[in-house]
Amino acid sequence: GEKVPPLRAFGASVGTTGLTRRASRRPSIRVSRTMPHIIVADPIHPDGLARLEAAPGVTFEHPGNAPAGTLAERLRHADGLIVRGTPVDEALLKGAERLRVVCRHGVGYDLCDVPALSRRGIAMMITPEANAASVAEHALMLMLTLARRVVPLSEGVRRGEWRVKGQSSTFELGGRAILIIGFGRIGTRVARLCAAFGMRVMVHDPFIPAGT
Repeated sequence: GEKVPPLRAFGASVGTTGLTRRASRRPSIRVSRTMPHIIVADPIHPDGLARLEAAPGVTFEHPGNAPAGTLAERLRHADGLIVRGTPVDEALLKGAERLRVVCRHGVGYDLCDVPALSRRGIAMMITPEANAASVAEHALMLMLTLARRVVPLSEGVRRGEWRVKGQSSTFELGGRAILIIGFGRIGTRVARLCAAFGMRVMVHDPFIPAGT
């Protein structure tokens, strides 16, 4: 699963502890009028729930213990919202008068209506490092899949074709050249992985000085 990046919630530093029973059972949720209440709308890594569990002075709910009612109804009593794939639009925000921050567990925020959030003074946050390593490893996996012809050879084995007819058309990544477009959080990781395979790495990024 994805590693959960450091998180600060409502000015309280959130530490790391083991997952307690309250994060895995379905207890009744008591929403305090004085303590900030956080809604986790989508499943996240258990470590993330554990950090919320350890946060002092907040209450929270997640898909494993959410009370009855639609998300829009429950948002009326929420100060914070954490989402992954749930769209945050004008209709959802209509009755969320207490809401002060929306955090998306991921990098992009195309599912969130940022202008609607801005009009209401609601802060928008993302977790930039949440999946950078996973995306970089996925990119390398796709390169290896093409180089070693994993899909067609796997299909051949399933048909009982255990021998490759003629000369194999697979190739090694070592010694090959790769051009990486964009040298940010993901691009730098891809470059390191490719270099470890002995590839010649070239980079194009208008924001990176030449020769870096």
